[in-house]
Amino acid sequence: MDEQTAVEEPRRANKKSALRSGDPWEPPLTSCLAKPQAATSMGAPLTRHSGKFVNLMFPTLNDDIQHEMQQVESIMMLEEQTDELNIIRDTTTVKVAMDSGAVKHVTHPSTLPSSTIINPNQTGRHFSGASGETIEKYGDCMTTMTTKTGTEIAMPWNVADVARPLHAVSQVTGPADHPVGKHDVLFNNKRCVVVEPGVVEYILQRVKPIAEYVREGDLYLAEMQLSAFGRQGQKQ
Repeated sequence: MDEQTAVEEPRRANKKSALRSGDPWEPPLTSCLAKPQAATSMGAPLTRHSGKFVNLMFPTLNDDIQHEMQQVESIMMLEEQTDELNIIRDTTTVKVAMDSGAVKHVTHPSTLPSSTIINPNQTGRHFSGASGETIEKYGDCMTTMTTKTGTEIAMPWNVADVARPLHAVSQVTGPADHPVGKHDVLFNNKRCVVVEPGVVEYILQRVKPIAEYVREGDLYLAEMQLSAFGRQGQKQ
């Protein structure tokens, strides 16, 4: 009997004995030169099983490891969501005046969201105020404007050194050569409203206007005759 047979015979005998008794059987260690597994910093080998890291020497540590990894993943997801939320919240609230004397929508840089891209003014042209003063134009930009009614509008702005944001009536109504216009603008002593085009024409079919300001360029102008105003009975 050679050496290999001498080793195998006791092994088979032990296995048969274990099977008869119903006890689990484990093969004996045949070599002390078995390939060692890679150890972690704690001296316990780790392996990946079904997408999770499993500690082979200390199975009770597996839950702790998974818990720590889940915490790290949660923190990373929270940071990403916070960044997205900051982008979503990059908004400002402004009070805009509707102005029939303005030729363009204008606003000051300080009223815009911080991420707004302003295209610099490369023409060298600026605005003129009511008294003839020069109002510096810095450039132009585009924003999304949401009204109190929930309507979202793509809103172009001229960025200038103005005291408050202004909406130009002529830009709201659209180009003068447009067949029906983009919108109609109505004023009374309580409010100003922007409505669908055609509303003013519909009203004028039923009422006679007291005065009319006709569109010329980006302004609405009317030619009026003036005379000195005197009290009744005063000699003229």
